[in-house]
Amino acid sequence: MGQQQQKIDAEQKSVAGFSRDQLIADYGASFAPERKVAIMRRVAQEGWMKQFGEKYHDTGVKSGLDLATRYGAQGPILEEMPHLATTENVSNLPEGATNPDAINAVVKRIKDRTKIRKEVYRDPTSGNDVVRGILMNTSIDELTRIARTNAELHTALREFIDDESKMDTLKPQRIPDPADPTREIADPKRISEAKYIKT
Repeated sequence: MGQQQQKIDAEQKSVAGFSRDQLIADYGASFAPERKVAIMRRVAQEGWMKQFGEKYHDTGVKSGLDLATRYGAQGPILEEMPHLATTENVSNLPEGATNPDAINAVVKRIKDRTKIRKEVYRDPTSGNDVVRGILMNTSIDELTRIARTNAELHTALREFIDDESKMDTLKPQRIPDPADPTREIADPKRISEAKYIKT
């Protein structure tokens, strides 16, 4: 893997001066897998995955992610598009982990969750898992920043909170049910704090 990583790093340097459009076009023109991985990594790091997806559609994004995964370079791509995380492309998951666990692990690593894009948390397949990951891994201060800077994401979080069937999936914020000690419920204090954050 060391020699491959050196090739990817060299390719990344060779495309460092490319504009967004040049970089995305070069991905389609390139045949070298190391160059494609380098391009995917830079596209993700620059936040250009939306434009990449517009050109290459879901199949192009998925094939690029699969290629990056083979080279162990999928981290920045998944942090830009956590809804694509699976047990196949996220390492160091506990035994028995599921795809929602993989999404949660990626969301947890994202440094600034206020910038998660709409197509990620509104994805029909795994958008709810992204929202769940945000609620499970985000401090009240960061939730407040989300409310102030990303109204659409804040709305998605509130919709999730308002849906009790979804709220029951928030395991880390669970406490014993006062009415039935054999059952756990979502922590109402933590959730109410998240719900009533003002924009």
